[in-house]
Amino acid sequence: MVVKAVEPARSLKRIARIDGSKQDQSVVTAPHCADVHLESNRRADLARTKHAPSVKGAHNGLFSKTGGHRVAWTARQRPTTIRGRVGLDQLVPAVIGASAGVLTTLITVIYGPIWKLRLDRRRDRRDRSDLLIAEYAEPLGRAAFDLQSRLYNILCRQFLTAYFGKDDYAELSTLWLFGQYLAWAEILRREVQLVEFGDVKRTATFQLHLATVTSILASDMSIEDPVFNLFRTEQRAIGELMVVERTVAGQHRSDSMGYAAFKSRLQNESFGGWFEKLRSGISALAANSAHHVRPIYLQRALIDLIDFLDPQGLRFPEKKNRSYVPLPAGVVQQVYPVSGFRG
Repeated sequence: MVVKAVEPARSLKRIARIDGSKQDQSVVTAPHCADVHLESNRRADLARTKHAPSVKGAHNGLFSKTGGHRVAWTARQRPTTIRGRVGLDQLVPAVIGASAGVLTTLITVIYGPIWKLRLDRRRDRRDRSDLLIAEYAEPLGRAAFDLQSRLYNILCRQFLTAYFGKDDYAELSTLWLFGQYLAWAEILRREVQLVEFGDVKRTATFQLHLATVTSILASDMSIEDPVFNLFRTEQRAIGELMVVERTVAGQHRSDSMGYAAFKSRLQNESFGGWFEKLRSGISALAANSAHHVRPIYLQRALIDLIDFLDPQGLRFPEKKNRSYVPLPAGVVQQVYPVSGFRG
């Protein structure tokens, strides 16, 4: 549509255009009025045309010169500079939010299954650890408790002085207690390559306790005491001989040999010969239990293992039966054979 300019003599006139059933109006102002009057009219026009529908083919600007006259257009003025700035401020957060959403979706789609697999494996390890604790920690803790209790009675309550030589019970039962502990230690090595207790630190601590007991028995340099000195291969050999297979509730499982079977097999030289070092150690303690440090180290290490396996005292509630044998005079923390073994 072409809008004609109004004659200069006319100060104000409405020009109407009929387009179908709709009527569009525009206001024309005289170009020769005073500046103040022109500015006032321009503001009035802006207010009136703010919400008016735009004219087809109109220019972006509000005014256009036609034949030396200034014409008011019906097209609504758009403050492009201000609106452009506001739009940019709103666009940046929108782009960032959209990018974050896309990135989150990609991570979920790509890495979600991997994370789920890791969580499932970690959960399976915890469940397996609970099963291992129930299946192996109980008998291992019981074997450790029985052996440390016998050592405590030998060193602090003169058990061998009272019973050694009267019959073979004191000697044979002590040998069997050593064999029982070594059997369960071997079962753990054989059937469970790496016992996991749900976290790395706890697993490492458990392995340290087992290694401490093994090192105390095996060391002949840091502990200059011949009593109960068994090298690592000898410990494993006794453990292998003491392991038996049983069927419980239709399932095959490894177990330690019972006392009756042990006493019977001990008559066999190929079996009993592995226990000769332990026999001589029992005889030496029966003669004089003082000045022997290896049994003291061993008893204290077994107490540490029991405290680890049963920290709440549920399996062995009587604390008096979990007491340390006192250290010999002059023995300090630094002489312990394995780092981490507490006094």
